Amino acid sequence: MRHFLHYYESSGTTGDPVAAPKAVDDLIINTVNIGEMWGRVLEEGDSALILINGPFAPAGYQFEKVLEYLGLTSVRLWVDQVTGDYSRVLRIVRELGINTYVGAPSRLTELLQFALSKGETAPDFAKLLLIAEQTGASFLRHLEGLTGATARVATFGSSETGTVAVTCEFGELHTQPQSYLLEVHDEAGTRPVEEGRADAGELVVTTLDLPSRPLVRYRTGDLVEIGGVPCPCGVRTPVLRPLGRQQDAVKLARDGVRQEECEAVLWASQDAGAPVALNYMLVIKGDSVVCLVITDRETTLAWEEDLARRLDPLFAEHHVAVRTVSALPPLASMGAYVGWKLSRLVDLDDPALHGCLPPPLHEAVKESLSQIERLTAQPALTP
Repeated sequence: MRHFLHYYESSGTTGDPVAAPKAVDDLIINTVNIGEMWGRVLEEGDSALILINGPFAPAGYQFEKVLEYLGLTSVRLWVDQVTGDYSRVLRIVRELGINTYVGAPSRLTELLQFALSKGETAPDFAKLLLIAEQTGASFLRHLEGLTGATARVATFGSSETGTVAVTCEFGELHTQPQSYLLEVHDEAGTRPVEEGRADAGELVVTTLDLPSRPLVRYRTGDLVEIGGVPCPCGVRTPVLRPLGRQQDAVKLARDGVRQEECEAVLWASQDAGAPVALNYMLVIKGDSVVCLVITDRETTLAWEEDLARRLDPLFAEHHVAVRTVSALPPLASMGAYVGWKLSRLVDLDDPALHGCLPPPLHEAVKESLSQIERLTAQPALTP
């Protein structure tokens, strides 16, 4: 190979690894696209923790370049099962006075859980730039309540396509038409995304200026809404709102249950002093749904029964129970890799539960299913 490349592979959600190389021009263009928008959110004196457990994918390196482009301090860390826990991350954030988090929301939640369980001071973030996972309005409010920070979905895209939409100061995801031809697809056909025209459907992305993957047209599988009203920030490009992946709707009877519906119930306003659900996993088996939750304090049977009653209308003809646990199965922190339907809502009756998972994810699923069986007394499928 005679030309410079950073070589990465991305498994997308549950597929086999796919090459996602970054050439110099790819890095420069994507860095400028992100940096020009993030520069409306970040300011002189800000510093960022980039916490992305994915050295095989380009996101962590790309965001490091963005912070360099903006002239801001950053530290790029990850936590694995060999070198330990989040203690060093918390210490570095505290000692350097880092005020911005960049990474997946599930990883942030895990960091906060660790601090709480160890009696350590939670990070004093002011800004959350969230990536990689579906993060709806209820999830954003939940994270803002836990941290006191302002939370935004920072970017939208994939390792294969690059970053197709970036947040502004108003939290709107602005598409990048200088780098991508964007279309939406539904049963009525495929049509281009246009400024001033509201639309919705599966996003189709064609790369325009990625030298390593020029003019490649991707059907992403991501459902989106396109806003028809100009953003108050003044940037005149269509805004995009992710609705989740097509496969993330779970069919129960004739109804579909989606992530935002569950989280709107789970993180609805509660009385002061009541336990707060920090994180969750829904497990389906037969006509039963068990909601495993981690909370910030001890719960009572009455609290669990109340949450079960509020979740019950979402799951037609199913019995809903809530159980407070001290730790969730490993899948709960892997939403960036396997999506909501496997990381937070595990349907044990689904014969395609494991799909074509790469070996490391397969092992995490296997471990999680074993733990789920112990926590719920529901026999799990054998991977």
